[in-house]
Amino acid sequence: MKYRYIAIEGNIGAGKTTLSKQLSKRWDARLVLEQFEDNPFLPAFYTNPEKYAFPLEMSFLAERFQQLSREVQQTELFAERILADYAPYKSLIFAGRTLDHAEYGVYKRMHQLLYTNLPNPDLVIYIHQPIERLLLNIEKRGRAYETTIDRKYLEEIEKGYFDFFRARQDLITLVVTPQSDNYAFDGNFHRFVDELLEWNWSPGRHVVEVD
Repeated sequence: MKYRYIAIEGNIGAGKTTLSKQLSKRWDARLVLEQFEDNPFLPAFYTNPEKYAFPLEMSFLAERFQQLSREVQQTELFAERILADYAPYKSLIFAGRTLDHAEYGVYKRMHQLLYTNLPNPDLVIYIHQPIERLLLNIEKRGRAYETTIDRKYLEEIEKGYFDFFRARQDLITLVVTPQSDNYAFDGNFHRFVDELLEWNWSPGRHVVEVD
C-alpha cells in the first residue's frame, strides 16, 4: 500500500470530515475523526478568544495526542489504511494564530515533547476553498459558537497552513481546490482522489488541478 496513513486537511468549513467519512467507506479505511465537539473551551473561545485561547489549544494538544497515539500507532501494527480528518501539525497552525508570543513558545515546546515519536501522514490532501465558500458552509451547518468566525480569522488560518507547507518541504502535501460545492459526495471527485494515490509524489507542496 503506497500511502497507508492519509490526512485530509483544510480550513474551517472546508468539508474535511464529510469527505473523510465518504473516502473511508470507499477505501475500507480506519477513520480517525477529531473529537472537537466535546471540548468545553471551544464555545468560550469564540466568545472571549484572549481569555480562552491558551486552555483551548492546550486541551486540543492533549486530546489529539491521545487520539493519534491510540489510533495511528496501534494501527501501524496492521495492514489497514488510516484516514484522519486532521494532521498532527494542525495544533501548531491554529495555536500560531490564537496565542501570543510567550504562550506559543510554551505551546510549541509541549508539542515537540509530545509529538516527537508520532508518525506524520504519508500523504496530506489539503482541501482549499475560497473564503466566501467557507463562510457559507459555516453558516449552513449552524453551529452556534461559530457565528463569530469572520473573514479575517479564516484568512489567518489559511496563511498559517501555507506558511507551514512552505517551511515543511519534507512532507507530501497535495493542495486541491474542488470545483463542486457538493464535492464530498461527488463520485467523480472520489475517483480523482483515487488517481492521486497512484502517483509517486515527491516531498513538498503540490498544487493539483481538478479535472
